[in-house]
Amino acid sequence: MKKCYNCGVPFSELNKIERTKEHIPARTLFEGYPKEYLINRKTVPACLKCNQEYSRIDDEIRDLIGVTNESDDEKKELTAKTIRKIFGNKKDLNKRMSIGKDSIYFNFNMTTIDKIHFKNFKGIYYTITKQPLNEIYSLDVYSLGQDEKKLELGEKFIKEIELIENWDVSGHENVFKFKMASVDINSLQLLELSEKNLNLESEVLICAMKYNSTVVALVVAMKESMRNWE
Repeated sequence: MKKCYNCGVPFSELNKIERTKEHIPARTLFEGYPKEYLINRKTVPACLKCNQEYSRIDDEIRDLIGVTNESDDEKKELTAKTIRKIFGNKKDLNKRMSIGKDSIYFNFNMTTIDKIHFKNFKGIYYTITKQPLNEIYSLDVYSLGQDEKKLELGEKFIKEIELIENWDVSGHENVFKFKMASVDINSLQLLELSEKNLNLESEVLICAMKYNSTVVALVVAMKESMRNWE
């Protein structure tokens, strides 16, 4: 039975207009890239409510990537759109920009960016398992804006997950690539989670995601019984 990847509502309970699909990741991250990069993007079933909820915040990670671009021609249009958006809104500019002695700094809402990581984690999980993530899991992000302990653990898992060959791609590897794995809590060994290797009973799931060859995030899903596992 088809369900919304995010909230789990069955499509059979929705009107036709309420049945949509979510792209993982959002189209906004492909702005300025060759059109062929849009081919073979991952999509998952989504209810209209969840789809609209995320469409309002997807630009936050695009803007972060655009501001941090360092002369990458493929990101030129993405960066230009980010700058036009930020500088075209004085209120937003005053909130985001601060000027230091030698540099200009831009601030981003990391809570919003974490929500985008959660969305993409859930979408990836659905593409692999064909079902929404069970509510018994709680999600956490080990990436930018997190405390030092989380960053250290995140870096450790990313190094481990990079040993798993053949990362999956949505659209093009220059825009979004990922790898999901389950964790053996006794040996801390990572086991690739794939359609051929499903482990729906895993206590801990992790997924490394790389956006536009710039932002790297690790999302960890734990069952409640594992909350003190760290």
